[in-house]
Amino acid sequence: MAINIIFFVSVIIVAIIISKIYSAVQRYRAIKKLRNQWGKFSENSTDREISKLLFQFKEKKESEDYYTLNDDTWNDLDMDEFFKTVNRAVTPIGAQCLYDLLRMPLLTQEELIARENIINAVSKNRALREKIQVALLPLAGPYVKYLVFSLWTPLPQKPKYVFVFYCLSALAIWLLILVLSGFLHVGFIIIPFAVNSVVLFLNRNKLKQFLASFQYLAVLINVAGKIHDLIKNDFPEVCEDINKNLKPVRSVAYNIYSLQLSENNPIAVYFNIYFLSQLTGFYSALNKIKINLSALQKLFETIGYLDALISIASYRKQFPNFTTPLFGNNSNHFNVKEIFHPLLVDPISNDFRFEAKNILITGSNMSGKSYYMAEVESILRIVNASRTNNINLFIIDEIFRGTNSVERTAASIEVLKYLMNGKDFTILATHDLQLTEILKENYLNYHFREEMTEGGLHFDYKLHKGSATSKNAIALLEYVGYPKSIVNGAKKLIEK
Repeated sequence: MAINIIFFVSVIIVAIIISKIYSAVQRYRAIKKLRNQWGKFSENSTDREISKLLFQFKEKKESEDYYTLNDDTWNDLDMDEFFKTVNRAVTPIGAQCLYDLLRMPLLTQEELIARENIINAVSKNRALREKIQVALLPLAGPYVKYLVFSLWTPLPQKPKYVFVFYCLSALAIWLLILVLSGFLHVGFIIIPFAVNSVVLFLNRNKLKQFLASFQYLAVLINVAGKIHDLIKNDFPEVCEDINKNLKPVRSVAYNIYSLQLSENNPIAVYFNIYFLSQLTGFYSALNKIKINLSALQKLFETIGYLDALISIASYRKQFPNFTTPLFGNNSNHFNVKEIFHPLLVDPISNDFRFEAKNILITGSNMSGKSYYMAEVESILRIVNASRTNNINLFIIDEIFRGTNSVERTAASIEVLKYLMNGKDFTILATHDLQLTEILKENYLNYHFREEMTEGGLHFDYKLHKGSATSKNAIALLEYVGYPKSIVNGAKKLIEK
């Protein structure tokens, strides 16, 4: 019996030493990587689909304090590329909060200034920044990305047979005690290991994302406590938010003690299987998590946004030609100096002052507007394909819509004539009725038709011969609720 106990204690001590050495090596490598990547593009940033989850899960309501960039505006501004450029977050939580930050711009000067103060502080204070980043490292694991799923989607209910998990876990403990006491052969340890492996396998898929991420709830709580102590003298308001939400959730960390072991630690894997600690820990903490869900969400966002702001500071280190807005009381003044596109490698800056509230910008193609160039290259690929011996099917939607109407019509006519080679098939969808008239000898005209009624716009979705004769653009404006002054004015202009 004494020999068994000594052997067991020796194994535990060796395991702890190996675990400590492993953790120290991992920590050293991570710190070195953080320092090397400061002010540079991230090598292993969280992918954009995962980064979108917080924004997608949160209930988004516009208010006087912020508004939401819709998908069309986001895409028109190439914000996915901008996010990729800015994102240097240490954790998936930071990447998710950064994406949410960009999708929901603040409108209050006070909050913007507070955000700017944090960015400036971590930019100038290297020691503080690195301490925070090192504290964030435990949240850099691959499964942390699912934590947002666990906190913003409905949590599962406890099954009626949950007591079975607790019984199996208790049985594993008692068998281990009996083996160590010499009452049972050491081979009996295999029994709970095998049974619990099967049980875990059968239940893990149902709770995969929760089990993978819930272990990081305890890590999030512990990290928040460490960061609170690090920044209490520098960011007292952030500390106050952390402390307010930390108090009610500390007990959650105790309930999921067994899930705090890192999945990167090989010893932890066997520990979790033998004692069935993932399932028992998950269901033990479930009720407390539901009760304190709001506090956990706020803690998630506070820590995540801090990581996101450090990410922005790293971006500014690499691209120092940034600016911050200065707010004045006169709403009639709006001036920019040396403004440029942040995604261009060698941009040309501009100074601009709104001398009037309403501005129209014109210019030839490529002078400052680049949509037309993409169209030109796309149509050229069609033209070049028509010159081969292959028989092609060309489908074009609104040809050359990125330029002025006169040149659009002229270029479209010549391209469409060129494609009449007797070999290829060409379909063009267009609203330009002038094209249908000019090319009616060479292109057959078909159209879709609609009927506007009091109940709305109705289509039969059938192709009909001939060109379209109905015009519904102004009627649609009226139907969806445009101001009457716009609708009536447009009708009068058409009549003229």
